[in-house]
Amino acid sequence: MQRIRQLIQGANGWQRLWLVLTSLWLFGTVAIISFDFPTHAKSLELLLLRADEILFSVLGIEDPQRIKAQCDRKFPFAMPDTQTMVEYVGCLKENRYEAVQRMYREQRAQLQRRMERQIDETLPLEQLKAVGKGLLLWLVPAFALYGLGLAVAWVRRGFQRDV
Repeated sequence: MQRIRQLIQGANGWQRLWLVLTSLWLFGTVAIISFDFPTHAKSLELLLLRADEILFSVLGIEDPQRIKAQCDRKFPFAMPDTQTMVEYVGCLKENRYEAVQRMYREQRAQLQRRMERQIDETLPLEQLKAVGKGLLLWLVPAFALYGLGLAVAWVRRGFQRDV
């Protein structure tokens, strides 16, 4: 700790400016990375957005909302009467709405459990990658700025020798 304090006290104005700018950029980098840092909830939300697509197109499960929408179009409920309600329920039964909905819910729950297991396996690596990207996002500009400062100082010293 004493050695660090001596280094800081012995730094010239440009090095102190570099330290201040690098420290400020660290806060910016932390803000950027924390905004997009992978968490279990975010990862699950992203995967569940694709769950219906997987269920309907890949696994071939029928969409219960499509069945319900078909029956809703056949029997609009502007002024529902008993006969219309009976026919509407008949439409749902005829199209196996309850069975399809039950199968959809079971398959979606099973898919969600699989997705959660996958997230549990891959999340630590994804978080480590995010931290690595954050370090690169902080260190590369910091060292580039320091290198630029060294180059400017070198050029400046070259002109001072000629005088």
